[in-house]
Amino acid sequence: AAAVAALALSALLGLPASARADAIDVGLVREVWTIQKYLADHNVKNVGTLTFRVQKGAGKESFSLGTICTSLPFRLENALIVTNHPTTPVGVVRNATAVTAAYKVAWHTKPDHRAKLFAVKEYPLAWGQTRVGPDAFLTGKIKVSEDLSKLVVTVEAILKGSPEKLEKVCEFEVKTDRDALRELGQSFAAPRGGVARSVAARNTQAVADARRRDLAPGTDLTADNVSGIKFQILYDDVVQVVRPDSLSPGELRVDEPQEGQKVSFLVSNNGTRDHRLGLSIRINGRSVWSQAEGPISSDTGIWLFDPNKPATPFTGFITDVAGQNVIPFKVLSKADSAAREAEFGEKCGIIDLDVLESEAGGEPEGEVMSISRGVPRSVKPAAKAKSSEDLRKDILGKNPLLKKFASASATRGLIVGDEASVTGPPVETSALPNAKKIGRLSIRYYDPHNATAAMQISK
Repeated sequence: AAAVAALALSALLGLPASARADAIDVGLVREVWTIQKYLADHNVKNVGTLTFRVQKGAGKESFSLGTICTSLPFRLENALIVTNHPTTPVGVVRNATAVTAAYKVAWHTKPDHRAKLFAVKEYPLAWGQTRVGPDAFLTGKIKVSEDLSKLVVTVEAILKGSPEKLEKVCEFEVKTDRDALRELGQSFAAPRGGVARSVAARNTQAVADARRRDLAPGTDLTADNVSGIKFQILYDDVVQVVRPDSLSPGELRVDEPQEGQKVSFLVSNNGTRDHRLGLSIRINGRSVWSQAEGPISSDTGIWLFDPNKPATPFTGFITDVAGQNVIPFKVLSKADSAAREAEFGEKCGIIDLDVLESEAGGEPEGEVMSISRGVPRSVKPAAKAKSSEDLRKDILGKNPLLKKFASASATRGLIVGDEASVTGPPVETSALPNAKKIGRLSIRYYDPHNATAAMQISK
């Protein structure tokens, strides 16, 4: 029997082929030339990027608000690589924060530790096998306006000769869009029957709803109604309670699963929107469809749900439309979970849900293309590019948008896939024409062992 939910594959889904960058990526790529000039003016030969801090309104600064704190440095790394000089490139370190964590350099909480950043000579370049001692580090701050409508991104430098200082390199302001809300850990939903027709208006609509949830947290945040989708998490076939996270407004939380427990999801269209809905499901940043990474699109899995249909069970990652097509979910031990935290980076321990619906007319959404879609954070040495130019071409090949800009200028643990595939129900393919993102929700199911655990050096 055919599965109730359908996976809209690339050739069938009605998403436009054109790429669209999120607002922060656009601002970052435009400012990267200023950053490159700063590095040249200060004779920087090797540079690393470190975690950014975020401040919402008049709140305290945080190095762990949402996922943007750790995704922005990685995007900055890629921007530096693609704008590097072809013959005398600046050495760009890959994931310098992992090295500082491994050497217990608490630069972000103890200013006197900043000098220790330069004592370490084991920072790996993004290409080749060379390890270096950087001359500078780039970090910064994302200031979110009180009403969430705009972001001011400041890039700062820590120089080897004056590590006690944070020097301002550049600053840019952008309007908050849905992708930024997602990275800030903010949930949002479009009103029923009121999805705006233009991309800008849909972003404004999402920001207003996210702000409303900030002012009245927990009033309607529920996994039973994510913009019309009901999402249940089961451990050993027992439905778990999904509740608001007191530590992160806008995010939900469920108890951590125990090692060896059977994990599954039960998903349906709850009927509050009387039409077909699409859903992207990601665990640790990886789609339930073939553990795909990258922007939300048909290639990375959009599951379709019609009203008044039985709930669809998900017992693992789906790899094909039929046959041995399910890799069952597996809960790791405490030790194995800690060892793999770095593999998933800032998405470690989070289930992300993004809901889409089809709408006739209106401005096309475009596929969201993020700078962070380049080389994976925990690249194995054997898989690394041999040179800066090889890596530059690889990143540009995976990021058409960047190419455009570059040419112009305890016993509880992580849920992962098991080793072997099993036979699962066949998957139907269908279309969701002119899809629009109308809601998203994050559910934390696992806490990394400490604030920097998810950035440890991968084995």
